[in-house]
Amino acid sequence: MTAVIVGAALIAVCGVGGGMFMYRRNAAARVPVDEPPVLVEVGAMTVRLADRGVQNEHYLKATPVLEVCCGRSGKVSQDMIYVRDRFVQDASLYTSQDLMNPDGVGKLKSALTGDLNHRFHGAVKGVLFNELVIE
Repeated sequence: MTAVIVGAALIAVCGVGGGMFMYRRNAAARVPVDEPPVLVEVGAMTVRLADRGVQNEHYLKATPVLEVCCGRSGKVSQDMIYVRDRFVQDASLYTSQDLMNPDGVGKLKSALTGDLNHRFHGAVKGVLFNELVIE
């Protein structure tokens, strides 16, 4: 009689353990894999920098590209006028000296990423530049 109870308990424990293994294996298979970001081209832009005066007028010519995730590249592309406007507003706050500092372009990228994420709810992972010229 004791052997029957022990056998039944052993079968129950094995059944529960096997069930937990199958559940965890299936749950792991359902976890979405991070999709690589999609690159969205903004197009070439020229912005007057914050340097003022006849002798000190400088311009930034850039071709930004956005790294967009979460299947939101369509929404970002539809609102390109906002993206371009935000780039003009952010870049025009910098002087040529600001951008020539080692971390200057990085600060501009961070500012753009933050401002665009406010509009696109975290979909913009980063800003890249195909071209960047300070004149």
